[in-house]
Amino acid sequence: MVKSKIKRLQGFFVQVQEREISLGWVARKLDISRSWVTVLYQRFCRGESLIRPRTSRKSKLEQKHIALILETYEDLAIEKENKQKEYPSVRILSNTLYELYKDFPEVSDETIRRVLKKFFVHYPERARHHYRKRWQAEAIGEIVQGDVSTHQWVEKKPPFPLLLIMDDHSRYVLAAKFLPEDTIENHRMVWQEVFQEYGLPYKVYYDNDQKYSKKNNGLIAKAFEEIGICVINSRPYQPQGKGKIERKIQTFQKQVTFYIKKALKNKRIETLEQLNWILREYVIEHNNTPSRALGGRTPEEVFLEARRKPQKDLFKPFTLSSEEFEKAFALRDFRKLDKTYEVSYNGHRYRIPRENAFHVFPGVNIEVREFPGKWVKLFYKGHELAHYPFRETKIDK
Repeated sequence: MVKSKIKRLQGFFVQVQEREISLGWVARKLDISRSWVTVLYQRFCRGESLIRPRTSRKSKLEQKHIALILETYEDLAIEKENKQKEYPSVRILSNTLYELYKDFPEVSDETIRRVLKKFFVHYPERARHHYRKRWQAEAIGEIVQGDVSTHQWVEKKPPFPLLLIMDDHSRYVLAAKFLPEDTIENHRMVWQEVFQEYGLPYKVYYDNDQKYSKKNNGLIAKAFEEIGICVINSRPYQPQGKGKIERKIQTFQKQVTFYIKKALKNKRIETLEQLNWILREYVIEHNNTPSRALGGRTPEEVFLEARRKPQKDLFKPFTLSSEEFEKAFALRDFRKLDKTYEVSYNGHRYRIPRENAFHVFPGVNIEVREFPGKWVKLFYKGHELAHYPFRETKIDK
């Protein structure tokens, strides 16, 4: 603060003591905030100087610690196809430093960020975006969002898909799993785990993937509606409609790759299941990280708090038997019934037993449902007519 302004302040504070003027008038006159004028006035009343000398704070980081930060940051970088490097977040960098070096001092992420900005030549400048509060569901289980991201999750390995399922209200990741292929069967197994652990949600929000599309009679969309779940599809070419899950996937793409690379230094990963174990550890850490969208609380805190309130928990108990669940998620097709009361499906012929033949007549469309590896069933207007063991598709030579 300029000395001339200090002298004026002292003169004004004398007048304030004599009740000739107010602190608000002083703040307006000198264009200073009212709170800061109050602090200075309290110092004046105690006889303290209005100017306090700057004190030098000894840094916890020595030169060797700065070298470790820069070295670890470079080691965690991932090379892309265009010979550019992608660097991890400061959170992953700090966690790695504490794991690798037990004597590394405990400092804030902001301190490490300042070291990188000062000493790391290629530190990427990240623009500060204005945070926009998004609409969210009123309770957990009201809307569950899902999406698939095919990404190069392991350095120097081909891309493979990740299925991510998230609760809309709490941003809690219900499931995240690497898949060998983006197939209906793999999706079914992940959703079944979610239903058994948390229950059935009221709505599922997904994009126009063929498996989930209601307009294209997607199999998973049909299965969800059969077990009492409403399916909502976002508009094509408008990712803003499912911004929360898109932002969550973006976070996973930026962090999981480095999390896996850090894990690969300590152990050898050979199978997809081993990668999923690493992913589970990351999901636990991610669900316990404070979120700005939740007012600084973690997704797990919000989720568990809602679990204790019936009006905030819309997950329905999963009471379906394994037969009912398999029936809903079985492959479906229609075949015309011939005069011998048989239908042809995948190179095999299936006959309707005599005791059920009175339900149908030749020429009607019979619904054929197949659960791969288990059974094939014939239905007419929801009534089961026949049940056969699964047989592989017959190929004519």
